[in-house]
Amino acid sequence: MLRQMERSTIHLLAKRGRSIRQIAAELGRSPTTISRVLQEPVERAPAKRYRRSKVDPYRAQIAGWLGEGLTAERMLALARADPDRPYRGGQSVFRGYVRRVQLEQQQQQAASDVPIRFEGLPAEYLQVDWGEVRHFPFTQQAPATRYFLACRLKYSRWTWVRHAPGDPLPRAGRLSRRPRLGAVGAGVR
Repeated sequence: MLRQMERSTIHLLAKRGRSIRQIAAELGRSPTTISRVLQEPVERAPAKRYRRSKVDPYRAQIAGWLGEGLTAERMLALARADPDRPYRGGQSVFRGYVRRVQLEQQQQQAASDVPIRFEGLPAEYLQVDWGEVRHFPFTQQAPATRYFLACRLKYSRWTWVRHAPGDPLPRAGRLSRRPRLGAVGAGVR
């Protein structure tokens, strides 16, 4: 088996114009091996190996037990008490397998809980407005002109509104969740 360094050397010598036979003679390898390496990518990921576990036959049962909310200790006791095929492996191997199955279930659940994603051009889904409200009747103050900045994400109920009394330039605000977006003036703080 060739190491990564030898594979890189073969590709480097080939880039420098050496023939397959010259590379094979220099490295002491077969020309067939050299040609095979040149057909592969330079950076190849190692092949994943899967070793069967003694817990594999219990995978479906473990998934069901996780749905019922059983602990790993109780699952192990049930697997060892199985009359058809009692589990004879170690406790740590069983617990590790339960953890992996639990993580897989959580990842599947998280993938299904992902909200709908809308794709589009930058700033296409954000509406930003600023303006003024003249003679806005406040309860404790005399009517005055108020300036505001309003930002709203399209397809959501999140609105960002900030006003600055007497200031023509809007200032930073906070994100607030509104049940209805209605008129912007209703949400001015």
